[in-house]
Amino acid sequence: HMHYARPGCSWSSAHGPCARSPMQCRPGHNLWQPTVPAANYITRSQSTPIAHTTWLRGGGADGPSSPFSVLRLAEDNLLNAGGAVHRRQYGGLLAEGTSEPPDWTELFEDPTRPLIVDVGCGAGRFVLLAAWLGKVPHIVCGGSTAPVHALAGQPCNALGLEQHAQLVSRANHWASAQGLAGRCAFVAANVKPSLTAVLASYPGPIAVLAIQYPDPHYREDRHVVTPSLVADCAQLLSEGSLLLLASDVHATACHMTQMFTAHARAQFQLHPLHGKQEAVFEHDGRDDIDPYISKLRAGPVQPAVAEAGTAVLEGGERWLMHNPLGLATEREVFAQEITHRSVYRTLLTRTSG
Repeated sequence: HMHYARPGCSWSSAHGPCARSPMQCRPGHNLWQPTVPAANYITRSQSTPIAHTTWLRGGGADGPSSPFSVLRLAEDNLLNAGGAVHRRQYGGLLAEGTSEPPDWTELFEDPTRPLIVDVGCGAGRFVLLAAWLGKVPHIVCGGSTAPVHALAGQPCNALGLEQHAQLVSRANHWASAQGLAGRCAFVAANVKPSLTAVLASYPGPIAVLAIQYPDPHYREDRHVVTPSLVADCAQLLSEGSLLLLASDVHATACHMTQMFTAHARAQFQLHPLHGKQEAVFEHDGRDDIDPYISKLRAGPVQPAVAEAGTAVLEGGERWLMHNPLGLATEREVFAQEITHRSVYRTLLTRTSG
């Protein structure tokens, strides 16, 4: 079958060139071709959906029509750089995290540059794309215009935080192989108890912090976004910095957004894009959860959180239809282009509060 447009798709040709990533506008680079048959992504019919892990192992994320093709991970046979990655372990979510900040002068050539951070970066392609672009991205969302981030266009560093050490090792090998070391780094860290400890000493400003596609859980204590993490984000980000929340599981997206509504209403506000009718969509009531993780679906939001914000967003559910940074993650590509599920995004701006 062919790719098609639906709410939440970021790079569909149905939205024209303006919907493409800033990287796609570079001469000679056609990063996203939604009209290419889905077989290029190693997919199956929707009646027998392929598992996310199977798709990744089969090289689906690095196909010729993928936004990650510029990283040349398949071409250079780098899929197992730094050693094969085995099954991820999730028990560490409750373990004590690192309390030692990294040596920023060892990680980056210029640690005073604005920083893009991906919390729970997984395999790390989002961070690699950010470093490949090399600049703080402008806000993009289909044909809509949006206020430009004060640091947009400035040279930047990109950092991935991930508790799975094997993924971190492989991603750092990828960065070195692509000549991105010095602008791109990955650190093994359990972000729930240690986000401030890891990032507070960074010499430059944090321009963008992304929390994308965390593992959904019934148990509240296993959610990545907690009141303490919300407080860390408020402490680390300065006025004008951007915070991106995204998930293809509706309940998890609601949980993350409501946590910031409940515990940091004075420090964060919705980006103006949420007020543009052409830039948002509402949840249609369908259960978009991946059948392979249905046993881990998120439970109901705690009453204390729900009372602080009856609606997920002010004025109702208004999720961003497109990726506002123009930078994809592996899970985003899989959800939108392989299993054709919606992605629920919230973009917050740090206020002066």
